[in-house]
Amino acid sequence: MDVGQKPVSLSNSTFDLSAFVRGLTHEIANPLNAISMNCDLLRLVADRGDMERVREAVARLLASSARGAVLTRSLQAFGTALRRNPAELIPAGSLLEGAIRAVAIKQEGRIPRFQIDGGDVPLHADRAALENAFAALLRNAVEAGSDSIEIRVREEGGRVVVDICDDGPGFSEYDLAKIDTPFYSTRRAPGNVGLGLTLVREVLRANRGLLRILPAQKGAHVEISFLATEANASRADSMVGP
Repeated sequence: MDVGQKPVSLSNSTFDLSAFVRGLTHEIANPLNAISMNCDLLRLVADRGDMERVREAVARLLASSARGAVLTRSLQAFGTALRRNPAELIPAGSLLEGAIRAVAIKQEGRIPRFQIDGGDVPLHADRAALENAFAALLRNAVEAGSDSIEIRVREEGGRVVVDICDDGPGFSEYDLAKIDTPFYSTRRAPGNVGLGLTLVREVLRANRGLLRILPAQKGAHVEISFLATEANASRADSMVGP
């Protein structure tokens, strides 16, 4: 990312249901159209006895069906992650460690080096939802090829701020212009339908959080900030002498 670029905020606007439905319709239509076309082709080449093209058409049918199944599972997970749970007071480090474990469990092969600083700062939030949100952000960095991910938690101006910095390729200007759009993804790997940042944005909004992508000399710098809890204020007061 060019350090001359301005920060990009992803959590200030309200959820655009119309854009989400349009994107969902498009995503569903793609595998259905492919299945329909390949069924027609399969019938044609089967009548001709062209077994090689039959096998090719069947392979494309299976791939399109698999894509539809991935989309269905992703939407189910998306809805589950948006379910509200009671908020609790949790050290930020505990949430982040849970997110790192979730990423490591699903990640095949190389795992980057994670470092957390300032993890004792408390957050009053929905644990399960925020772990999912942090895991989505960390998974983006891992899948982008980062070898090192540094996470810093700090208190500043009445807010708790979590900085996630990685040494990956960062974001292009095109990605930054599209990244807040549901179903947009910088990587169309199997299992990735582009709902990660949409989920993060909605979870953060429910927990009074904001997300910004900041300029970085190298890699990506994502900043998440929350309103500080009363526990933060009490701790700060106790540190001030008479």
